[in-house]
Amino acid sequence: MTRAFLTVVALLMLTVSMGFAQDQPAADIPAADNAESERASAFRAVRGAQAEQVPGGNLVVGAYGAAWVLVLGYFWHLGRLHRSNQEELARLSEMLKDADAKN
Repeated sequence: MTRAFLTVVALLMLTVSMGFAQDQPAADIPAADNAESERASAFRAVRGAQAEQVPGGNLVVGAYGAAWVLVLGYFWHLGRLHRSNQEELARLSEMLKDADAKN
């Protein structure tokens, strides 16, 4: 029931969004001849190279932090597995010694 409802809602949203995405009439689109005349005819000098100003320092620190958290979590998990394997090995060794003593 829920899946059918979600499908109907998705189809309804798709239909509505396609209604908003209609083509523009040809009168609103500028002709190629007009594009050349609309350009600026004067030269404007620009000083220095234009560079993007993207503040990525916080993102880099966050990415490295997340990577280190994942690596340390993986090592912690490996340590837990190693400890449980050691305990299992000790228990099995004791069981073998007990079985050997009975025979």
